[in-house]
Amino acid sequence: MGVLNECLAAPHEFVHKDKIYKVSLINQAIKLKYEQAMFARAKEAALVMRDLMDASQYRDHLKQLNDDYISGAYGMDSPRGLETLKSTWGGVTLIALLFGIDNHEAVKLLTERKDDVTALLEVVLHESFPAVQEGAEKKV
Repeated sequence: MGVLNECLAAPHEFVHKDKIYKVSLINQAIKLKYEQAMFARAKEAALVMRDLMDASQYRDHLKQLNDDYISGAYGMDSPRGLETLKSTWGGVTLIALLFGIDNHEAVKLLTERKDDVTALLEVVLHESFPAVQEGAEKKV
């Protein structure tokens, strides 16, 4: 039995240090939580930058954040969301959401079982987006 099979006690479960993690596929709920996390991060950054702007600039910046959120710019499958997924923060956040844990625990899990977690992530991505995989196979 391979390492991945040993990690998976059942489909979409991951066992580590006697803890069983229920691992979700990427569904609309996960996408929404990722979008909300990206928007929260943008708001935190805006708050940090507040002292660097006058009141009018800050108001305009917040309006732009709101407009971007309403237009879907923070969506997981938007250009911004896809780019963010390539970052450390994006990858850790996605893993945290899929495993139902916080980012701190996700970093710890990645530190201790990186190869196994990334192998499982590949399975989750394939099962979440089978049409993408089929399209890639047709191009080859």
